[in-house]
Amino acid sequence: MGQSNPGGTHYQDLLREYERNLYNAQARDNRSEIDHWERTIDGLRQEAANRGIRI
Repeated sequence: MGQSNPGGTHYQDLLREYERNLYNAQARDNRSEIDHWERTIDGLRQEAANRGIRI
């Protein structure tokens, strides 16, 4: 059986890592780092969507 979501695993792994970084930034109350990770996550989601990949 082939993957039902080719390429999605890579994006899911990155998303988990970025969300962990965002969580840590929130725990430190580091606003600039929080903004950075929120933008990075939004960009990752957009890039995946542009490639037709659901994450």
